[in-house]
Amino acid sequence: MQQPVLVPVLFVGLFYFWLIPAVHFHAMLDPRLYALMNWSMVLDGVAFWALVLDPRPKPPARIGYGARVALAAGVMFPQIALGAVIAFARHDLYPFYNVCGRLYPAITAISDQHFGGLVMWIPPSMMSAAGVLAVINALRMHENTLEEPSDAAAALAERSRAWTGG
Repeated sequence: MQQPVLVPVLFVGLFYFWLIPAVHFHAMLDPRLYALMNWSMVLDGVAFWALVLDPRPKPPARIGYGARVALAAGVMFPQIALGAVIAFARHDLYPFYNVCGRLYPAITAISDQHFGGLVMWIPPSMMSAAGVLAVINALRMHENTLEEPSDAAAALAERSRAWTGG
């Protein structure tokens, strides 16, 4: 589950798959399928973010810092696209929520869908942006450790300065 091509494809693919209206309808009515939907998203999310947010350099990390930034930024755009499709749809894509029930019955179905699309658009985008910043910070921290001399090298340099007067 740490393959740099498979993990982001599953991350975005499952996001799209579970939101196909016919699939989502069955997942909302079948408790086992609903649990599968939720657990598949949780496990895939953990696998994706564990790959992206690994603070170690490559190796031992599976991919380098640049590839991690590309993955975090790359999954953002398909999520934005799907969220926008749902948020800007002019008709109710998920009419079965009238049967399943809505959390706030006072909100119309289309308004509920627009809010849902925004929830699928904005928080995932923010998480991807935060992930990019976290990877850039890990790169910065790694570069700082490369610039700091080791204790033995610092002691040798100090003795050399004392001996040469420099």
